Amino acid sequence: MMGTYEPHSYTFAPGNVLTIRSVQREDVEPLMLLNQEVLSEGDTMVTLPEEMQVSSNQASVWLIRRVEHPCMLTLVARCGDTLVGYLLFTGERLKRFEHTGSFSIAVKKEWRGMGIGTLLLQSLLDWVKAHPTLEKVNLDVFATNSGAIRLYRRLGFVEEGRFRKAVKLAPGLYVDLIRMARFVR
Repeated sequence: MMGTYEPHSYTFAPGNVLTIRSVQREDVEPLMLLNQEVLSEGDTMVTLPEEMQVSSNQASVWLIRRVEHPCMLTLVARCGDTLVGYLLFTGERLKRFEHTGSFSIAVKKEWRGMGIGTLLLQSLLDWVKAHPTLEKVNLDVFATNSGAIRLYRRLGFVEEGRFRKAVKLAPGLYVDLIRMARFVR
């Protein structure tokens, strides 16, 4: 099983059709722009914008490798020609951990609260359920990201631990990371 997902379309809001599918070469530039936009918000992602400086060619190669890997999945959410969200799932490589993997997810700010994150995550869970070796999906989330935590709980994720002051936002300003997980079988 390759890291691919058949396209699924959903009608939401008047006349809008959202399609969730595996990443394709045409998604590289919009995905890079969305990633920089989300990283620039600075309040929910560990990576800083300046730490994610890659060329379009490097990003293309990286995404193609992900598609070819059987335990990785890159999903994009598109409404028409606009890329509005993405989800990156990476399965663990070590034999004793290969039943697990973790993901990161991002939705364009003006598209949040419309169910796109839910659809991306449900698509991942469906893919993982059909996967021959994956059993558990992990994530780390800022303790201050209450909207994301609500989404994860609603989809069956439970808190497994907390890393105190794991992220340093500024001198003297820290955020805890919460580890959450869901078994799919």
